[in-house]
Amino acid sequence: MQSKISLGSDFHLGVYHAYWFYPGGVKIRNPDFDDFSSAVLDMKKEAGVEIRTRNVNYFVYTLTPLMPDSVSIAYLPSSNTANTNTGIREIAQRLSALNGNIDATSCLVRTKDIPKLASGGNRDPLVHRTSLMVTHAELIKNKNVLLMDDVAKTGGSLLVGRELLMKAGAKSVTTIALGKTIG
Repeated sequence: MQSKISLGSDFHLGVYHAYWFYPGGVKIRNPDFDDFSSAVLDMKKEAGVEIRTRNVNYFVYTLTPLMPDSVSIAYLPSSNTANTNTGIREIAQRLSALNGNIDATSCLVRTKDIPKLASGGNRDPLVHRTSLMVTHAELIKNKNVLLMDDVAKTGGSLLVGRELLMKAGAKSVTTIALGKTIG
């Protein structure tokens, strides 16, 4: 069992292995793709409601005993501004209902679409700085904030999210990625 999430830190539940990888430009199924990676991917996808719900429940159940009390919980929005009903947002909202936490999932907003990072989108922090903004800052002002994302590769989008929330008045920002891509 992992220990409680420590405020002000960077945290991830496990290693995420992409389903496909491209050695020498050739698309092949990743032999390291495992059950954990499948749970993250199925929670992200617009898979059937039953599959998504099962994986959202799994992550809520897994994260619940690790959560600190009395924090504001935000999430990093999708690269697509129209996609606001995401699995990671649902997880953040459900965790917000615990132990005096605050639902701050409305605080970070994507103002313009960006190319999907998993499909080769530009990972330059400037892309996020110019496409994200903070709203409803009263939900995070002078509070410890947990900022959630589904998968982190470089962590650049989470760092920009942390920077924006801190500038908007958060006391601290802890980043949580369900999966961390290694390599």
